Amino acid sequence: MIKAIVTCVWVITSSIFCMEKIEDPQSMALSKEAKEQFFKEGFIVIKEFFTLEEVKEVKAIALSLSDKAEKLWESVKNNSTSAESFEVKAVDKEGAYHIDYKGTRFVLSETSGGKIKINRIVWAGSAEPRLLKEVRQPKLLTIIAQLLGSTEADQLINQLHLKIPGDEVEFGPHQDVGNRRMFDPKWQDLNGQGSFTIAHCY
Repeated sequence: MIKAIVTCVWVITSSIFCMEKIEDPQSMALSKEAKEQFFKEGFIVIKEFFTLEEVKEVKAIALSLSDKAEKLWESVKNNSTSAESFEVKAVDKEGAYHIDYKGTRFVLSETSGGKIKINRIVWAGSAEPRLLKEVRQPKLLTIIAQLLGSTEADQLINQLHLKIPGDEVEFGPHQDVGNRRMFDPKWQDLNGQGSFTIAHCY
């Protein structure tokens, strides 16, 4: 069974790049206890938040991107041409190829058994705009607005992490926010609570 984790990080921002205006942050009010749990434990669970149709749509998107990753890897591995243009931007120290396609970066390599290893798919919504539609829907933004304490937010990260049996992809325990200043030394915590929230769609 293939599982996918869609990671979206939203931050308060003063820029207008990809900014979302959240019209009514209280249309789906979080309880005081839920907010306290988020900032104490780092997560909250809202049961039956996504409909079955929405889950099926995200699954279809994940499978579509997985299929595209396999085709890109085949083209790179065989040094063959493709009907659609892509560019190999880099090969990192682990030997993974960073391949740009329609504004999305596929980070691909091989398992010890010679099968494709989809390490991650970055800016996934560029190649699959349907994904952006799902993660920017009003009911999700209203929750994010309450956790951010703002009616304006900027989607900072939009990644797809496929969990395929035997793919040898591993992620150790970590917090993405710990990398924030590594990429942006000027990053500031605007509200004393991290100025960010993460939305996971399983």
